[in-house]
Amino acid sequence: MKAFNSYQKKFSTLYTAVRNNHATSIRRHRGHGLDHDVAVAQMAVLIAPTPQLADMGWVAALIHSTDRLTEVDRYPAQLREYLSLLPVNFFSDEEVEEIYLAVLEHSEKSPPHRSPTQEILQDADKLINMQSMVLIRSGQFRSKIPAIEFPYVEKTNPASTYHAPKSVLDGCRISIYEYPQLINTQKGKELASVYVERFRQYEQQILEDHQLLGLVGVEL
Repeated sequence: MKAFNSYQKKFSTLYTAVRNNHATSIRRHRGHGLDHDVAVAQMAVLIAPTPQLADMGWVAALIHSTDRLTEVDRYPAQLREYLSLLPVNFFSDEEVEEIYLAVLEHSEKSPPHRSPTQEILQDADKLINMQSMVLIRSGQFRSKIPAIEFPYVEKTNPASTYHAPKSVLDGCRISIYEYPQLINTQKGKELASVYVERFRQYEQQILEDHQLLGLVGVEL
């Protein structure tokens, strides 16, 4: 697997523009900072089946949080601006368009016609959202709900949903246990199994911590 610095250098003009936009955005961080984007980019490289798709997936992942940082009516134009900063003739016109559409539609759970780049981007994004860092990032993203509900230490609150969890813990639970069914790449499936087991162990630690304090099931 290529090191991050090699991609940073290969796509240096694009990377600098993305980094600067993150730094100046009023919505920076909040669970979708540059740290997240480069992690997804490196995951895309890890799971991509070919070097060319690794390059395309890396670029798509680097700019995939643009929708979190840019006004809705400016979003497509911002993506086009980013893609105009790619090295000349590095990708064909068709490949650039595939990257653009992959990013534009990356939030769709089950698009009817998914390109290889979109599949890699979506798998990489989900896998990073299953890693341990998601526990911190979820707190950044959902800072207005409780970290945990004591009546639901042992299980998910039935009222929690993917888009409206009742606690940060429930948000992580729903994503981490749902995502493996949506992963398509072979390497991605292998990693998803590892991350699910890791999270199960973390849930058990949370349960044991709160049992020690006599807080499991307590109503505040």
